[in-house]
Amino acid sequence: MSASRRSAGTVTDTSVVLASILHNDHNILSECRSRIEDSPVPIAHVLAESYARITSMPGNHRLEPSVTWQILAEMFPEAPMTLSSEGYLRVIKLVSDLAIVGGAIYDCLIAETARERKATLVSLDKRAAKNYAAVGVDFVLL
Repeated sequence: MSASRRSAGTVTDTSVVLASILHNDHNILSECRSRIEDSPVPIAHVLAESYARITSMPGNHRLEPSVTWQILAEMFPEAPMTLSSEGYLRVIKLVSDLAIVGGAIYDCLIAETARERKATLVSLDKRAAKNYAAVGVDFVLL
């Protein structure tokens, strides 16, 4: 089985990745880093979203693209898991049926990837919780 199709115990969303790099609270930063160490297989969309957010942060929080790549590569040494074609279609139908609009579809894509792998999604994003619940993924809010 390829790395992108195997199951994982837990996976993290973008909020956990960002907090593990940028959070000011040492306890939250440490908890996020620990969760990432426990789940070295990232969701592909989380990698892309994390890269986009880190390289476009305001002011001195922004990191250079090469530095961002290095951090993400060290943080996640395993090949990322990807969403199946069927999963994409399921999410688009679901967001349509539930009238979920805008960027919330990305929460749903991340959640569906975790759900397909029977993984628990770990998050700091309380706003995304309703989208994760709509997909039916097991998730934990830190």
